[in-house]
Amino acid sequence: MKPVQHIKIRNKMSVNELVKQMGSAGVLGAGRLGKAVNICQAMIKDKDCKVFLGLAGPLVPAGMREIIIDWIENKWVDVVVTTGATLTHDLGEALGYRHYQGRADADDAELHKKGLDRIYESYMPNKIYGGMEDFIIRNFVNLKDKKSIREFLWEIGISTPKKSICKACFENKIPLFCPAISDS
Repeated sequence: MKPVQHIKIRNKMSVNELVKQMGSAGVLGAGRLGKAVNICQAMIKDKDCKVFLGLAGPLVPAGMREIIIDWIENKWVDVVVTTGATLTHDLGEALGYRHYQGRADADDAELHKKGLDRIYESYMPNKIYGGMEDFIIRNFVNLKDKKSIREFLWEIGISTPKKSICKACFENKIPLFCPAISDS
């Protein structure tokens, strides 16, 4: 058996040093985080490793959007598989809408009166849906003849005015799949 190595915080300690110590602790959340970082680092360095990035859950409302885009732009992933909800929240952000910090126990009826929707403890303006509908209408000519979901999503990436997951996948030729809206 290996003893748990206790984490020691030092003045001016880097995040990398902290994560390495967490890996040395070897157990529970700290150990898992250290192990996950080591796996990610090994995948990125191994040029023969094909990395599929699976995205589910409210990652964009939780503030993870730029990290996902960075992984794609840095070509640390070879394929992205995601939910429609992730792409919906991402498109909303790319169109200039924002997600806001909130409370999980908020009164949804009161939020609705204020024009807000709740995603657990994150809020977004209800008008996001109208903005996305306007975007689809403006780009319908280019979207209507797409034969696959990947082509459709890449066209959304081409048309999106700001940085987005779809745009990053298109620009970096990373295949993007959304099984919930599959081609079958």
